[in-house]
Amino acid sequence: MLERQQEGQRILVSAPFGRDGDTLAALLREQQFEVAVCRDVRELSSEICDDIGVILLTEETLSGDLTPLKDALAKQPAWSDVPFVLLAAPRSGRTPNAQLTNLKLFDVAINSVVLERPLGRASLHSAVASAMRLRQKQFLMRDRLLELDESETRLRLATNAAEIGTWDFDPVTGRLSWDDRCKAMFGIFADGAISYEDSFLAGLHPDDRQMADDAVAKALQPGSSGVYDIEYRTIGIEDGIERWVAAKGGAMFADGKPVRFIGTVIDITQRKKTEEALAASEAALRIERQALDDLNRTLEERVAQRTAELEEEMSARNRAEEALRQSQKMEAVGQLTGGIAHDFNNMLTGIIGGINVAKRRIASGRLDDVDRFMDAAADAANRAAALIARLLAFSRRQTLDAKPLDVNNHLVATRELLRRTLPENIAIEIEADPEAGWIVADANQLESALLNLAINARDAMPDGGSLTISTATRKIDEIEARALPGLKPGAFVAIGVSDTGVGMPPETVARAFEPFFTTKPIGQGTGLGLSMIYGFAQQSGGQVEIDSRVGEGTTIRLLLPATDR
Repeated sequence: MLERQQEGQRILVSAPFGRDGDTLAALLREQQFEVAVCRDVRELSSEICDDIGVILLTEETLSGDLTPLKDALAKQPAWSDVPFVLLAAPRSGRTPNAQLTNLKLFDVAINSVVLERPLGRASLHSAVASAMRLRQKQFLMRDRLLELDESETRLRLATNAAEIGTWDFDPVTGRLSWDDRCKAMFGIFADGAISYEDSFLAGLHPDDRQMADDAVAKALQPGSSGVYDIEYRTIGIEDGIERWVAAKGGAMFADGKPVRFIGTVIDITQRKKTEEALAASEAALRIERQALDDLNRTLEERVAQRTAELEEEMSARNRAEEALRQSQKMEAVGQLTGGIAHDFNNMLTGIIGGINVAKRRIASGRLDDVDRFMDAAADAANRAAALIARLLAFSRRQTLDAKPLDVNNHLVATRELLRRTLPENIAIEIEADPEAGWIVADANQLESALLNLAINARDAMPDGGSLTISTATRKIDEIEARALPGLKPGAFVAIGVSDTGVGMPPETVARAFEPFFTTKPIGQGTGLGLSMIYGFAQQSGGQVEIDSRVGEGTTIRLLLPATDR
């Protein structure tokens, strides 16, 4: 039982009289064939296509104009020749049937089976099955032709891609065939005849001609393997260009005699040039290697000598750097000592002077002004205590009561203190980031730091301006932490204090956190305000940043560790 899905299972039936068509279709469908019944030649012709298996028709179908059928059959591809099964009426005598003769006129009868009616079911099935097998062979032939065409296409694409030429030599007739690429390798561009002596041998380099001829003779020698694998030079017959060619091929033998010799050639001129250049490079490299070996004989001694020189240089540099650091330490200690001595001298002068005056007034019995001088002495003592506190903050020796703080709420509370401290011509703005959250810090020291920054901002805005205190979250990675000494990577809150004051030049910014450095007039500042803030931030695990431009204002940011409470 044939499968309906198999190609070529469709049968066209044409029987114009009575119920012959339906009867034939029913008989064929018993064998699982797909059947289409056509009323006449024109309809039959319109149904003919490549996947038709067999055409079954009665003699009456041929009684009309057969031109449409002839045209449809003429349009078939070269591999296709649809089989016909013709059901003819019984004939008397030996007179040829006129319709059969008509059928032969358009070359269909050579692929047809004629059955005389009446005929049995088995005869019909046998004839159709036989025609179907013939049709299946046509489909197989078509597939083989397609595979052959694809194979030839792949071979052509491969040889084109690899720039391979092909040749074919008939040892019996001496006929030689070259493709265009093979001709080009022998410098031939015309379409003239090619011969073994006048083209192949004549195109070879004189030094390689005998070798190549011997290789061909050996491949064609009866009993040999027939393998041909050689490299030779050619001198272009028409262009005179010298080329290197690699040729491979094989001989075919019949009855011990060579009957065909085919192969390929490829231009290896560039490869040969590369090999020559490589050989020259290797020769030069050998010379350089020899020179390097000569140099290496004394290299260890030179390296040891240079190493000793570098070690001496490094030792001298280390001694110089250590001396410089010691000098800088002594200079810093001298500046610190001088500043402390100067400020303490001023404060002690106020204390001692106030006490001495008070003593003289008490001794003389004038007690009315004693309180004023004692208050002046106490004020000087308090300023001395504040100086000590600033020094402790700068040196990070003060005791901090660090606790979690809601930074935004703390700034709102500090705003009232700043409002009472700053003049009315300075506007205070709070820009709080809702995501700022909590920090770990000493509330009093943080308030003192903000007050110090606000006072510095006030002094930088003698004609008034705007003071902005802001909060923002900040993630510090390892790279950024290395740029901020003493800071570890993690989550921080940046508290920024910005003014619209006169700003500072770069040289002032560079020294802003130095102890006792101040730009204020004598007697108006100790130069420890920013130093104290710097010490407080570092002791809290944070850092301080400063950004200032002359005429644009200053922003100082406290980076303090964030916490989840």
